[in-house]
This record gives sequence, C-alpha cells and structure tokens, in this order.
Amino acid sequence: MVYLFNFEGEGILILFIAINVMSISAHIAEIIIIFLIVNYYIGTFIIYSKQINKQDIG
Repeated sequence: MVYLFNFEGEGILILFIAINVMSISAHIAEIIIIFLIVNYYIGTFIIYSKQINKQDIG
C-alpha cells in the first residue's frame, strides 16, 4: 500500500513511521494468531492420538 500525503517534511516522516509500526504490529498479531491456532490443533491432535494408542493397547 502506498500512502501519499501533502504534508511538509516531518509530517510525512511521522506518518510513514506510524503506518509502518501499525502494519508491523498487524503482521506480528497475524503471526501470533496463526501460531496459536496451529499449536491448538497440534495439541488436540497429540491428545487424540494418545487416546487412540491407549485404546489399542488396552
């Protein structure tokens, strides 16, 4: 995304930094959410596979 502003010098720089920080934090949030979802599914899969293994042995 390209943001164009008609502000003078420092205004553009501050806005550019603010936009970058927001986009970076959004990306980090997405990565954390994906990581948590993946961990949740892996955790439930491991629990189910352990239960199945116990049933097979018993």
